[in-house]
Order: sequence, then C-alpha cells, then structure tokens
Amino acid sequence: MISIDHRRYSHEGIQMHKEFVLNYPSDDQAEAAWICGTRSGRDVDKIKLAGLKLVDSTTVKVPTIEGATVAFECKVMDQFETGDHTVFVGNVVGTSGNPDKPKHLFVSSRHKLFGMRGDEIPD
Repeated sequence: MISIDHRRYSHEGIQMHKEFVLNYPSDDQAEAAWICGTRSGRDVDKIKLAGLKLVDSTTVKVPTIEGATVAFECKVMDQFETGDHTVFVGNVVGTSGNPDKPKHLFVSSRHKLFGMRGDEIPD
C-alpha cells in the first residue's frame, strides 16, 4: 500500500494507469532521491534533473528507476480515501533491483532523507 496526497502529480498518474512502481533508491542515489522527493514532476522533469535513468519494468507499463536497490511493480487492486490522501492497494506482480546495492534510502513527508536504519542524512 502507498498513500498519496490528492494534490500530487503521482496521484494523477496512478489514477490514470492503475499501476505503479515503488522504487527504493540506493545509497549512492541520495542526491537524486532528495531532488525527486522535494520537487513535483508537474513542474519539472525531476528524473532528468536528478540524473536518473528510467528503464522498462519487467511486468507493468510504467518504468523503473535504473540502479534502485529494489523495485516493486504493482497493479492497483483497490483504493480508498483517508482525508486528503488516497491509499492505493497494490498487488506486487514483478520485482527487480540491484543486489550489489543492498542499502536503500527514502524521503519522508517532511522532506528529510533517511537511510535504512532510520538515520537522517544531512542536506
């Protein structure tokens, strides 16, 4: 499951395509993760700005980020509203990733970058 604010550009894409890929960037993609987590794809080509490359997914039509530690390819099975967010329930139909990069990162809703152990990575 993922929860996305109704105003987000990603929300529109998932509503339209009924699928998504949950990419976990590798630790050497920290700057790119920060860019993608703090900019809207509605306003800028953040993939290009971040220096990332998209590759074909194994099962779904939407692309995967090259070099991600893991990518879960999902088809939307259900969705429900929770205030100003939609929770998309996805069925994982494919996975890919780079086993040589076991450490991944994520960006929180407060635009903070964290490592796998929950440690904040400074700007």
